[in-house]
Amino acid sequence: MKKNMIIAAAVLASAVACTKEIEEPSALDGKVQMSFAVSTEQTKTVLEGANKTLWTGVEKLSIFDGESNNLFAAELATPSATAEFTGKAATAQTYYALYPYNSAAKLSGTTVSTELPAVQTATKGTFDPSAALLFGTADGTSVSLKNLTAMLKLTVPANVTSIEVDGNGTALAGSVNVNVESAELSGATASKVTLSGNGALEEGTYYIAVTPATVSGLSVKLIDSANSKYILRSVADARTLAANTIYDMGEFNASDWVAESEQPKEDAQIIFDDAMQNSWIIGGNDGKYSIKDGIGKDGGKGIEWVLDASGNWARVLTFDLPANTDISGYTKLCFDIEYVNSTFEATWNVFTNRVYGDGFELFYHATAPDKEGWHTVEMPLNDFTIQSGTKDWTKFKTFCFHTNGWNAGTATVHIDNVRLVK
Repeated sequence: MKKNMIIAAAVLASAVACTKEIEEPSALDGKVQMSFAVSTEQTKTVLEGANKTLWTGVEKLSIFDGESNNLFAAELATPSATAEFTGKAATAQTYYALYPYNSAAKLSGTTVSTELPAVQTATKGTFDPSAALLFGTADGTSVSLKNLTAMLKLTVPANVTSIEVDGNGTALAGSVNVNVESAELSGATASKVTLSGNGALEEGTYYIAVTPATVSGLSVKLIDSANSKYILRSVADARTLAANTIYDMGEFNASDWVAESEQPKEDAQIIFDDAMQNSWIIGGNDGKYSIKDGIGKDGGKGIEWVLDASGNWARVLTFDLPANTDISGYTKLCFDIEYVNSTFEATWNVFTNRVYGDGFELFYHATAPDKEGWHTVEMPLNDFTIQSGTKDWTKFKTFCFHTNGWNAGTATVHIDNVRLVK
């Protein structure tokens, strides 16, 4: 374990931006030129010594004056713990600072809304500056910024193209809110965070920013350049990820690579995949589904489901298990989905997933993103709402996928790796 590591906030990679000119803040009526001396707190770390955060190159942050979000910028020739940020803002009693600058961030009452990216850019030895959320309240002309996120540290072998962190149903990124009084994050929306670069990553250490949270489990998945092998490491026990703290997820070795076809799926009960197509009975009221070769996530068999506006309840896809099957030991239903084509708006792509058993009915809503490529949808079993009867997983019979709110347009989707996960 290397000690006394220095992480440059915002980040070492941004040093290449030194040649860029600072954008001049707009001269708006009612705003005056001002400067703030901005510093950052020291980062606590698990298993290592203290880490110092430094400004370097061209840096930009948001200053909120109560009326608007204002761009403030600094340029540093050498890394420094303190930087002078200059810009224009309205005269106010209190100023709040958010790093990095986000033109879409808004202050409403005591809450600043911003974004912690669920897809982050990998840079060896450091973290994505767009994910390094810092916040502080001005004390006169000085601001001390607090690190809002927790950092996951991973040491990976060569030939990795992406790193996926799964919070096991706990949101780790996405749209977030900052409480200006406590300087704490809340309201995250994405349970998975992906770190990737331009091609395969170099062997070395990387960092992923996540929201502070208590997770019931955590998994890290490394995917190789051919998308044919991966390394999966899971932490089953509950733990709390605290702000301003680095958590070492350990070293991943090249000898740990496992072929996609040989890797067990998350200690799962497989409902449908390329190897177990007949374990469950697949059906649908409209017959607009089929099992086809070459359309699955891994290039094998997958389910093609054609959707249109032909009646709300006609658009269903069911998976039946033999009666009296106990699934009480599982925590969530997962499936992979790919939109081949769609004229539906993304906000309409909502699945109502119903569970039927002897004497009970449950339902759950989940949005399947209408984006390019494969995406995993997770439905925690504890979040299924009782519709009728008494919940009894030993009498479970059927999962029913139903598209809700699609009243116009068409779509073709591919579904694969439908599974119950422990």
